[in-house]
Amino acid sequence: MGGTLKWAVGYDTDGIDPAGRTLSLGGTGQGAREIYNGLIQYDPDTQKLLPELAKEWAVSPDGKEITFKLQPNVKFHDGTPFNAAAVKFHFERITGITDSKYVGRFRNNFLQIANVEVVDDLTAKFVLKKPQASLLSFLGDGSGYITSPAAVQKFGDAYQKNPVGTGPMKIKEWTKDLRMVLEKNPDYFEKDAAGNKYPYLDSIVFTPIPDASVQIANVRTGTMDFADEIAPAEVAKVKADTSLVYYEKPSFGQETLYPMYDKPPFDNQACREAFFGAIDKAAISKAVYFDVSKPAETIISPASAYFDPATKGVPFDLNRAKQKLKECGKPDGFDVKIHTMTLPRIQQRMEAIQAQVKKIGINLELVLLDITGVLAERTKFNGMAIYEGSYSDPVHYMGNFQCDNPGNWEKICDPQLEKLYADAEAAVDFNKRKAIVQDIAKYLSHTPWMWPVVHNPQNAISLKKVKGYRPGPQITQQFKWVWIE
Repeated sequence: MGGTLKWAVGYDTDGIDPAGRTLSLGGTGQGAREIYNGLIQYDPDTQKLLPELAKEWAVSPDGKEITFKLQPNVKFHDGTPFNAAAVKFHFERITGITDSKYVGRFRNNFLQIANVEVVDDLTAKFVLKKPQASLLSFLGDGSGYITSPAAVQKFGDAYQKNPVGTGPMKIKEWTKDLRMVLEKNPDYFEKDAAGNKYPYLDSIVFTPIPDASVQIANVRTGTMDFADEIAPAEVAKVKADTSLVYYEKPSFGQETLYPMYDKPPFDNQACREAFFGAIDKAAISKAVYFDVSKPAETIISPASAYFDPATKGVPFDLNRAKQKLKECGKPDGFDVKIHTMTLPRIQQRMEAIQAQVKKIGINLELVLLDITGVLAERTKFNGMAIYEGSYSDPVHYMGNFQCDNPGNWEKICDPQLEKLYADAEAAVDFNKRKAIVQDIAKYLSHTPWMWPVVHNPQNAISLKKVKGYRPGPQITQQFKWVWIE
């Protein structure tokens, strides 16, 4: 087993620093899952939490301490040892404990960490300010991937382009917008059930190809082996193509509109309801997504154990939307802009929304940018954006809206939402927590603080020579068990 996997992706990410302010795990950011490990990993089939850099863990009876026993003899790609001090460094960096000026994009995932104690070289204890039910799940997502302290200190701000982890692959080459090459980590610590060392592949070459139809054409000709930007219009065709393998699995992902809430017009709930109520998601699902992606009523995916089919958002109703415009003092509509990526599929979706809201007098200006530009505008708290996300715990989305969270780019500050979020994080019992999370989803849908448009499946295509791929519902996929026949 081995070989080189040639992977077509939609875009080149801005950087691959799990603690970074502009971390994006799409496009070449998919490489993060191969470069890094978390303390915990997800089984892609069952979503069960499994050991990774942590061999085992124990939670104290009061939920305020979590002790991790770490894997021995693990090294970062730069040859430095992985140990409890590295765990402490990563999580105290991302939370700003060690540097109050440093703000990671996903700092909110770990705000309850008071400190990380180095019990011994292979034991790290998380001491929490209060119980955080979502913490273990976040440790298996992108912001939980552990970085090399030596590399972070060596590269400084340039670290995001020089990522160093413990993962099955390491960076060999990265040329902006051209390609990123990962090569096998010969010292990787994990093995399969038969005792064979991961990864099976010798290398992965990521090539940014923005047009999903062009990605598919490149796989058909053998120029590429794998693609995960499948144009919805092409799904029926690739399913029927006997030279290809089509993968599809329900995911946690959705595409969601996030306006800025601290300035007009979206600081007014009636204006928000007018805008969102003019969007016909069913029509977008059919015309843009060919019913591959389904209309979304809530930020929680039907693939999630927290999903409640009874939750409904602002209804599509043009007469109601026009009335809401009158209520918010904008009877003739208003002008607003949105920052959106230059990918054809995303442009088509936004052009459809642009045409729909125009019917009630809302002039939506599309500002087309690459991922770096979109994230830069958001960090400046400027304009509206639409994001695609796919996270195991729905509280990830909800936690972004804490008043004091630096990742709260939308500037939401709602005391009722704050209380619901705190209650969900304090709930250890799953059924109790599920009920609270569903209440948060209803509240977000009715307020509405955000507006999910569609739920996306996790889909991909490959040539038949690609073996062992196991799609999971997260945005990042594991390839340590993939090989080329």
